[in-house]
Amino acid sequence: MKNIIRLPQAFEYLQNREYVVFNTKTTGLGLTAEICEICVIDGKTGDTLLNTLVKPVNPIQEGARRSHGITEQMVEDAQSWGVVSKAVRRVAAGKLGVAYNAQFNIDMLVQSSNARGEIVDPLFNFKGYFCAMQEYSKRAKSYHHVRTDTKRLKLRQACEYEEIDTPEILHRAYAVANLTHHLVQKILMKNEQEAQQYDA
Repeated sequence: MKNIIRLPQAFEYLQNREYVVFNTKTTGLGLTAEICEICVIDGKTGDTLLNTLVKPVNPIQEGARRSHGITEQMVEDAQSWGVVSKAVRRVAAGKLGVAYNAQFNIDMLVQSSNARGEIVDPLFNFKGYFCAMQEYSKRAKSYHHVRTDTKRLKLRQACEYEEIDTPEILHRAYAVANLTHHLVQKILMKNEQEAQQYDA
């Protein structure tokens, strides 16, 4: 048997499980922020299951617009969250929801419904949630990329560590969800290769 040190990888939890990767873009960052764009990608195939703008109740704040480039004109004719949330529940049904900074994205799902006076189950038909940011930051710390317990890596930095090409523009929901999917797939592939070497 080869002398290989295997670090415990929380990403292994996703192995052989059905999951989707999702990302949201929002009108802001506060307690009244809502989703103005959402993308959901199949974790196994990489197929785009949902990628749409959303017309929010409240205006898109200037800081958010500068960050993701989504304007009021772009969402003017988009479907409301009341319609889009049904599509989210449909593609989420029975699957784990994976996101980079999952808690923020979960909060936005709930707040977008609250803005319309809807009381919702925060799971949104997901079987559960998995935060790729938190788990990758733990992984990076074990590899000495991160020295503190509290630091969280940005997605672009995580992908650089894993030698994954990143687009210059990484602001829209599809770009972030797609890159998160590549990150998760790369780690699961490496884990499988390590397991095969360990058992050899």
